[in-house]
Amino acid sequence: MDMLEKLYIAPKNEILARQPGESLSEYLNILKLLAKECTFKAVTATEYQEEMIRDPFINGLKSQCI
Repeated sequence: MDMLEKLYIAPKNEILARQPGESLSEYLNILKLLAKECTFKAVTATEYQEEMIRDPFINGLKSQCI
């Protein structure tokens, strides 16, 4: 069972999950610290627009309401 769980059950992403009792400003500060280590690339306005549409679209697909 352990082997199957490791293969097929995705672990919760603890890095991005807001912890119980953690304020929004604390959460935002942690995200900003993590973002400093990212390797961002320069993008065009069109690429940026597509990303801003993509993220809510994917979140909407995961929504039970939608």
